[in-house]
Amino acid sequence: DRSLISMSMLSGFYVLYLTYLALSSLQLKYDVHVMRGGLRFCHSTDIGSMLVFKAYSAIPFLNELRVITDWTVTETSMNLFMWLKLEDAHHSLYRTRLDMEGRALTEPASARPMFEKVYMGVALLLLLLGLLVGPIIFFSALNTFMLVPSVVKSATMSVDVKVEATYGHRALNLYTAVQDYIENHNESSAQDFQKRLLDSEIPISLQDIRFPFASDELWEMSASRQQMIAELINPFLHPDVTVKLRLSYQFHRNSSLPVDGFKEVVVDNSSR
Repeated sequence: DRSLISMSMLSGFYVLYLTYLALSSLQLKYDVHVMRGGLRFCHSTDIGSMLVFKAYSAIPFLNELRVITDWTVTETSMNLFMWLKLEDAHHSLYRTRLDMEGRALTEPASARPMFEKVYMGVALLLLLLGLLVGPIIFFSALNTFMLVPSVVKSATMSVDVKVEATYGHRALNLYTAVQDYIENHNESSAQDFQKRLLDSEIPISLQDIRFPFASDELWEMSASRQQMIAELINPFLHPDVTVKLRLSYQFHRNSSLPVDGFKEVVVDNSSR
């Protein structure tokens, strides 16, 4: 009483099975069988083999050294780059097999747990936002919470006379000294100073740095050089000469780099 459709389906499956049997017989005839190549610990997906594979993949250049060694001692028609692609495909298939077996342990169409969303989704988003926006916020002028006062620990100052002429220039050091003392003002004084001179509300550190009246170094210069400098700065003898006073300073702070600068003033003929 079976219908013609059921009989034709059964006949189709029978023909398909005979075809599979014939192809399998041809494989056995020509010795075409499945070979398990590649890494030995990639043949299994147990926890030990998986951990060994992950450690092997994490060690730099270990896989490349093994693959190049295998290709060198193996008689093959593939070149080195084909062999590398074959090994890479084998590793990708093993990783996919691990993923699929792990996926098979979960219920079909089950939603991912919330803790996975938190430690992978939320944490990764915060990390990326921190890498993108963090440096901008840290070095921004709006960051007033992580500012560390970079106060001056020591300072030096020097005063030089520079004589510039068309044929060259001469320089003479008049004063070089280290600070006498450094006084740190309180926050109220710093805020008052900031309100008078600055529009910014960034906290500042106000210091009073004083230098000695006399130079720390002896003024050692020969009499002939003194006479030459005196004649050069004389406006009646050399009216075309430009005389400048250069004040240089350097502040050593509790940071890595010192702050230095200078100020030059041109001396007019009446002051010379």
